[in-house]
Amino acid sequence: MRFTTVASAIALVCSGSTMATDQSDSVFDVQEVIVVTGDAPAPQQLATTSYSISQEDLQQQGALTLDQALTKIPGVYVRTGGAGRPLIDIRGFKTRHVLLLVNGVPANSSYDGQFDASLIPASRIEEIQVSMGPSSLLYGTGGNAGVINVITRTGIDASSVSAEVGAGNDGRWTANASVAGATDTRNLLLSYSGSGQDGFNLADDFTPGPEENGGQRNNSDNRSDSLYGNAEWQWGDDTRMSLTGEYEQAEWGKPSRVGNLADSKIKYERVDDLKKGGIQFSVAHRLNSHNSVRGFAYHNWQDKLENQYTNADFDAYKQQSDSTATNQGFNGQWILSNQQHVLTTAVILENQQYDATVIKAASSGGGGGKGGNKAQARAGGNGGGNGGGNGGGNGGGNGGGSAPSISHLDESQNLYTLVTEYQWLANGDYGATLSAGWHRSDIEEKNRYSALASGFYMLGNNTQLHASAARKVRFPTLRNLYEGSGANAELEPETTEHFELGLEQQLDAANSWMVSVYHSDVDNYIEKDSNDVYRNYAEYRFQGVDLGWSNRSLDAVDLDLTYSYLDAENRGEDDQNRDQLQNRPTHTVKLSLLTRLPWEVTARLDAQRVMDQVYYDANGPVDIDDYSLVDLSLGQPLPWQGTSWQLTVTNLLDEYYEQSEDLPAAGRQWMLSLRAEF
Repeated sequence: MRFTTVASAIALVCSGSTMATDQSDSVFDVQEVIVVTGDAPAPQQLATTSYSISQEDLQQQGALTLDQALTKIPGVYVRTGGAGRPLIDIRGFKTRHVLLLVNGVPANSSYDGQFDASLIPASRIEEIQVSMGPSSLLYGTGGNAGVINVITRTGIDASSVSAEVGAGNDGRWTANASVAGATDTRNLLLSYSGSGQDGFNLADDFTPGPEENGGQRNNSDNRSDSLYGNAEWQWGDDTRMSLTGEYEQAEWGKPSRVGNLADSKIKYERVDDLKKGGIQFSVAHRLNSHNSVRGFAYHNWQDKLENQYTNADFDAYKQQSDSTATNQGFNGQWILSNQQHVLTTAVILENQQYDATVIKAASSGGGGGKGGNKAQARAGGNGGGNGGGNGGGNGGGNGGGSAPSISHLDESQNLYTLVTEYQWLANGDYGATLSAGWHRSDIEEKNRYSALASGFYMLGNNTQLHASAARKVRFPTLRNLYEGSGANAELEPETTEHFELGLEQQLDAANSWMVSVYHSDVDNYIEKDSNDVYRNYAEYRFQGVDLGWSNRSLDAVDLDLTYSYLDAENRGEDDQNRDQLQNRPTHTVKLSLLTRLPWEVTARLDAQRVMDQVYYDANGPVDIDDYSLVDLSLGQPLPWQGTSWQLTVTNLLDEYYEQSEDLPAAGRQWMLSLRAEF
């Protein structure tokens, strides 16, 4: 991981005069979204807290998926909730407030705005860019917490042939393979990635309860397989195009809550089939030395079959949901650049669609049902009387059961954004960005506005000061507006006002440090109330500090230490009297230690301490126990060229901990893998 951009800014100071006269080809880097005028980051990126994780970092860490890589970044909290999948929270904001981009293309669900980071394999990633809080408006709406841009590998980045296989405890396995090729004007990459496990073991300290005996966690299995392809080609000196496609199939269980719980809190749920895919086309063309156009069009879709069962045997349906979510759109940019100035105008159009059929099973009765479609037959099979007849088609009996209920949801919304962003770079010593955006949803039919002002200043050759302020907009999701008893079609968009001040300093050749102070006020925050209905809360406030120190004084040791403080508070009217917001740690300390040992052995230790957070039950706030996690990764080249082995152990100390109410997390897990690259 690399702290913001001190080194890049210093390099920019040294090379500023060259960059001012050299026209950059960065317009062709469509994955970046933000246009720069040289090899160093843009003024907008230099003026906000940002982090970069490279492919080398991912390999050293032993990360298998995107969520595992993000756990090391200060201000980012990766936790597992009731859906059994990782959630990515940034500075108090939830996952739905984080805009996930893959090569500049939005990847959040059109249904609820979330994303599943565990479905993005690390083997596919070339770089991860994380921009906190007041990030650029050119990314579009929805990134009120920040932006994660995943840049995938291309035929230029990857080896001609590579393969990796791994196995671990709890039936864990991973496998990936790719082939790549490149010429002066074309490159191609094709890859497969797969992973799975029978389930995860709980820590030895877990106390067995009614819904969980310990050992391997009930209903915690998962599997995913994905195919990915990327092709790039250049026509002449001024035009470059790229085509990317992916397809993935997955399934997983959602472990139930444990403890002495009310029946309503105990659920037996699975995603029995998920299919998702997408295609993206991008093009960039330089009109002349000062004018360029670029953009991308995309179509992403996801089919999900999700089932609730009546008991832990998973043999009788309680409810079945079959849904399709799609989002498609276009982001087109016109760039006017002249030495130290860049003016970018972007038009962003996105269509979001969600279509679902939900079947609730009939109540128990005397007769059976049979016939109709397969889902209805399953739902009506235990019904009697009308329950069997209407639910399954030809059922009989005289029992008192009711028919299964079938509901449909078919909704969509169009989002329109127009953004103008001006960046000014003064020979690398200082720079500024001014941006304004107009946004509209065809559901609300009201105009909404966003704005950003940021800048950085080099205090000498080794110290950078940056400040930024932004107003961002996020529209309600289709789930918020339309689905189920919690829907609220009168919801207002969320608006966030960000303020950030940061300082970064290279103390000497081996030591650097950073501090970032932030303050975010959110009006009309969307969350469920005590009646499980979505509504707008008047004001949430997130403020805090991120500190980091990086030491490279020893040739064989790299040390990174960070501390994050978060004050997450509900400052508006609240019918639940919940001033301190739940599932948001107040204090987090993270340590990363990379050592290079004899015989080319590399060892990486990652540790974190998470402290002071609560959740709420019917009686009020409940403290979540503080916990510590330690991960270890060992790797070494094998005698055969291009081959290596790696052993990764997560939760090395087998710590028992919970990140959400009554949901114990995984105990110690390990994976041994072999890699070959030619």
